Amino acid sequence: MNKRLGCWLFILCLVVMLYSSSILAAPHQHGKAFMNLVLERNELIVELQVTAYDVVGFEKMPVTESDVSAVEKVIELLNKTKEWLNPVGGLCVQKSSVINNPFEISEDSQKNEQLNHADFKVRVSYTCSDSEKLIGFNLRVQEYFRAINEIELQWIIHDAQGLTIIDRNNHEIRFNYE
Repeated sequence: MNKRLGCWLFILCLVVMLYSSSILAAPHQHGKAFMNLVLERNELIVELQVTAYDVVGFEKMPVTESDVSAVEKVIELLNKTKEWLNPVGGLCVQKSSVINNPFEISEDSQKNEQLNHADFKVRVSYTCSDSEKLIGFNLRVQEYFRAINEIELQWIIHDAQGLTIIDRNNHEIRFNYE
């Protein structure tokens, strides 16, 4: 098997893992968000995980009108991905966005009533018509959610991978392919 094919198979396995696991091992850590980004040919997937405490100020089930309103505002903002997440280059168009709301009532309501740690998870997918020219992202999550001190970004793109720590002063991410 040639080296390039082996690399593509490795990247494909990682994409499949991200699709099925939704940020497998990201810990629950206040003040820190976790982001994964994978580009496979022209398909770009971005996943963000952030504690509920950092975006709404609590991790218990919302009870008061104020709590419910805070969660609704966060969901509304996370749905407006162009406000806080913008690819640079690559002619990328958003296909979908899925938000995992930890406060959503499910069939397992007992579990929801006993939340100790709650995380919002967002998965955004794009189609990039010129993916070879994707050079980075403008990320404005910390402008909206001041309790996030840093974001740990892991990325796989153009046969390269990296880890970038994003602080409040660094909202323009550029991928280093060297």
